[in-house]
Amino acid sequence: MKTKYIVLIVVAVLALILVLQNRHVVSLKLFFWEQTMSLVVFAVLMVAVGFLLGLVTARATREPKKD
Repeated sequence: MKTKYIVLIVVAVLALILVLQNRHVVSLKLFFWEQTMSLVVFAVLMVAVGFLLGLVTARATREPKKD
């Protein structure tokens, strides 16, 4: 396997462990908005947002293919 895939699997397993160990309810406050949710849901959302931001950044900084 490529190193990239091994690192991805390790990060995914660590994220899963983090999520499973944090099941309590938290309150998220942003200015005048307040949301109560499980920390598991919040952690999964933040991992997904981080992944998407990394994907968008990688695609935006990729050099165009030359024919």
